[in-house]
Amino acid sequence: MDYVAPTVSLDGKQLFAVGMQSRNELLRFDREKNQFVPFLRELSATSVAFSKDGEWVAYTSDVDGQLWRAKADGTNRQQLTFPPSIAAFPSWSPDGERIAFVAGLRGKRDWRIYVVPAEGGPAIDLLPKSLMEF
Repeated sequence: MDYVAPTVSLDGKQLFAVGMQSRNELLRFDREKNQFVPFLRELSATSVAFSKDGEWVAYTSDVDGQLWRAKADGTNRQQLTFPPSIAAFPSWSPDGERIAFVAGLRGKRDWRIYVVPAEGGPAIDLLPKSLMEF
């Protein structure tokens, strides 16, 4: 759970904060039913991107903020980034061999753009300085 907007009571004896717990669900539009239906329920994911061929999906895990890739049916999952950084906004290269993404440390303003092989491996920092400096 994330806590935001802390404030102290008038008598100074209590601390209040808003507690937020994110609950994401991926949906796809079913043309036959003319409605959205759950998709890849087992992937609690945000920042989803599909490879050009539609065979793979890259996503940020809502649980740990890490970048993962999996087959479009949710199988063959592989973690691509690791703490302490958190990742967001994946984007596949046209050839499907690499994934670009933004990553940084929670609560810090030093976000950078990286690229990582889709099969896993070290991420490469693409810019010489933080995105906040541009």
